Amino acid sequence: MNIIEPEGNRIGYIKKLLDKIHNGVIRKTWKFECCVYEDDTHTSYSKEGKANSGEFVVKLGIWDDVFGGGYYLKIENGSEEKEKVDERTESPTFSVDEYKLIKEYLKKLDAAKWQTKSVDLDALPE
Repeated sequence: MNIIEPEGNRIGYIKKLLDKIHNGVIRKTWKFECCVYEDDTHTSYSKEGKANSGEFVVKLGIWDDVFGGGYYLKIENGSEEKEKVDERTESPTFSVDEYKLIKEYLKKLDAAKWQTKSVDLDALPE
């Protein structure tokens, strides 16, 4: 399924992909990194994540600034880019639902990453 489909199909595809990554982070079959950037004047904010499992890499992020906002999702397999969504608020295909979904999953994936690290700490001998 190509990610650049009519919105109803695309959001379902994105959700299914992010569910798979979230479950993989919890089961430790995926690695996840998350970064938050905010400028000193608080006029710009972005949150980005990168999940990978072997050669398969998913990059996702959201941003807000004085000019609007946007989101992106890139899927790579090795050096080949498989899918890409890169939307700004002035884009005719911009979807608030997709933006909210990616924002929600960035939080969930980051929480899952910390949850697995906590379990690792609990398993250490005292």
